[in-house]
Amino acid sequence: MENVKKTPFAVAKASFVALIAGLLMCVGAAFMQEPEKAYADDTYIATIEVEGFGTIKAELDRNAAPITVDNFVKLAKSGFYNGLTFHRVAKDFAIQGGDPKGDGTGGSSTKIKGEFSANGVVNPIKHVAGTISMARASDYNSASSQFFIVPTTSTQNTNALDGKYAAFGHVISGMDVVNKLNNVATTSEKPNSTIRIKSITISTGTASSSQAGGWIKSGSRYWYKYSPAVAAAKGKAYPRNEEIAINGKTYRFDGNGWMKTGWQKVSGKWYYYGGKNDGAKKTGWQKVSGKWYYMDPTTTAMQTGKLDLTYYDSNWVQRGDVYYLTSSGAMKTGWNKESGKWYYYGSSGAMYTGTLTWISGKYYFFDWNGVMQTGLQKINDDHYYFNSSGAMKMNSWVKTGGKWYYTTSNGTVAKNRWIGGQYWVGSDGVMATSSWVDGGKYYVDKNGKWLRNAQPASKRSVEADTQAATNSDSQNAAA
Repeated sequence: MENVKKTPFAVAKASFVALIAGLLMCVGAAFMQEPEKAYADDTYIATIEVEGFGTIKAELDRNAAPITVDNFVKLAKSGFYNGLTFHRVAKDFAIQGGDPKGDGTGGSSTKIKGEFSANGVVNPIKHVAGTISMARASDYNSASSQFFIVPTTSTQNTNALDGKYAAFGHVISGMDVVNKLNNVATTSEKPNSTIRIKSITISTGTASSSQAGGWIKSGSRYWYKYSPAVAAAKGKAYPRNEEIAINGKTYRFDGNGWMKTGWQKVSGKWYYYGGKNDGAKKTGWQKVSGKWYYMDPTTTAMQTGKLDLTYYDSNWVQRGDVYYLTSSGAMKTGWNKESGKWYYYGSSGAMYTGTLTWISGKYYFFDWNGVMQTGLQKINDDHYYFNSSGAMKMNSWVKTGGKWYYTTSNGTVAKNRWIGGQYWVGSDGVMATSSWVDGGKYYVDKNGKWLRNAQPASKRSVEADTQAATNSDSQNAAA
């Protein structure tokens, strides 16, 4: 009962949805996951030579996406990509290439499984600036040779791509080349001049080892040694009291150079840097000590209060949910009172909206904004009544607005029928009083009770029947 309408997500550009749709069509769109591993033990370096622009180096993470990396490496080593193009530049969203036809409709002879959460595969790599990922058609398992590089970091990009496309690495050098490609002149996302991939070559090992620097473990702790060239430029051998990016991930180091882990408070805001053998700064949903927390993909800071993660996909179908994070950042489940109104967050943390929901043995109704409703409510073509605590009334009389209604065993307000053989409710559900009912065959008194000695209207006046009712059973109430 939770798959309902939500508040629209604010999109920065009017063309953003078209960009997502284009990414799907050119190959023929928030979820929770466990923390990522910080140290890959099976890594390749892809060197992409782009004619007239320069060299991009990307570290490919086989731990995150083994099928995808193996496919890319196999194609690159065979020379498949040499001479192909970047046929599409969707500014600030995707620089796409690797199509032998050069128009977005081609690929290699092999299609591979999509390694992303929507396809049942945990992939920790986020789509941020420098991420390299596989393009595909609407079929989750349709990727073959086309890939794209994300040129910028934005909430829109991560919402549209994370969990839906197989990210498999990140740029470790040459982001200046990526920026140049991102700003080329285009017509309907097609570059006005050909962008030629001269070659893609593959080497093994991490970037840090090839640069004579990298991670060093001492006991149970880690520190990071700069390469000689970087150390000379910075005037120190390792980072201290600072946060730096290493191979596409962000780490923080204390005054002695030790990598920090876990929760860290910086300038009044909380950030999370993984477990003791991790250390990479986290974004998105993270489970810590059995509780879920959300780190904003752009600011990376832990969030509190109302969290709206709704957005529109390429088909203008609204996705995502609204959550509530306590003052300590933990995701809230169950009932929550906000500004005097009650809301309910399910076991997944998603707020119930626009739904009639069974909770702890009772039905409750929530409007499109998630607010619990009370009183008489119309749902589809029926009316229901919810008491002051929000619970639906069933098999009982209820009074609202000075009128009596009767709710049935399924909670709907009864209409056009006798209740208990003595009271009549009309087409609007209101109990009739002092009137002829059921086609004029019966008369009910001022308390709504059927006056058995009243004759049909054709034989007696309403005034006479009213008097008869007053003299007989007028003390009976309809409650």
